[in-house]
Amino acid sequence: MASKNVEKLSMRLKKFWQPGDEIICTRIFRRSNNACYLRGHSPIEWHHVLLNSISNETIDVEFSCVVDMKKILEELGSDQKILFFKKYAEEAAHLNIQHKGTAAILEFNSNTDVIIQLMSKPEELTYRQIRAIMDHTVKFKEGVEAKLFQIAFNIFVKRKYYIYEGLGEHEKTDNVELSIANYFRQEWEDFLASEEEYSRQVYESMFSDHPEEELEISEENICYACKTEIDSIGNESCPKCEWVICPKCASCGCKYSEFKKNNLDKHENMADEEAPF
Repeated sequence: MASKNVEKLSMRLKKFWQPGDEIICTRIFRRSNNACYLRGHSPIEWHHVLLNSISNETIDVEFSCVVDMKKILEELGSDQKILFFKKYAEEAAHLNIQHKGTAAILEFNSNTDVIIQLMSKPEELTYRQIRAIMDHTVKFKEGVEAKLFQIAFNIFVKRKYYIYEGLGEHEKTDNVELSIANYFRQEWEDFLASEEEYSRQVYESMFSDHPEEELEISEENICYACKTEIDSIGNESCPKCEWVICPKCASCGCKYSEFKKNNLDKHENMADEEAPF
């Protein structure tokens, strides 16, 4: 890495993170006008909201800057991974393709009896537990799970956890509960509808984000199919999808959707180690 650039970014990161702190990605969404915390560029194409669960501070970063953060953490001698909720397993997999060990999935037991046991002691529940419970139960419109969602949701609102996800504007509405409840329902529907678009856009962003400030190894990317390193400058791009063509197996964006369907289980496991609750 270029030492001058690393020093500058390291100083920036140290204002948000200290050794022993835990970083959780609370939310990912498409394009915002916010400025990236690490590099300052705007707009952010794939917006990641990161929470320091110790200080409760949040920052906004681009996909590629999550990778840069991991590289800087390694330079600082830390093996800290960025933690993701299970619903973001594919996004975590993309990050680990770009730089191995960047992301880990927060383990969550979705057994209803286990959730009921957790909910019996609400005072002991943390943000990440409440959020994981909501992510699971939001899919149900009736039954025990729907009731568990409502209980978890009430705690989420009462403790104002929505601030951790960049949802502070909900405080200004007349009905906070209804506004946030609608948000979670819509978020789940949007998440299901946008997985393939995310895959395409994130892969492209690996080659296009702020090249003038790239860390020295960031121009070398890895083929999603055969794991061969790809030089984004020295290889031909596909005229149809505009992805860089792998020089070994000839994979490009045209084949990614089929690969994703045939290797879903493999992709979900690419989040490497799972972090316990």
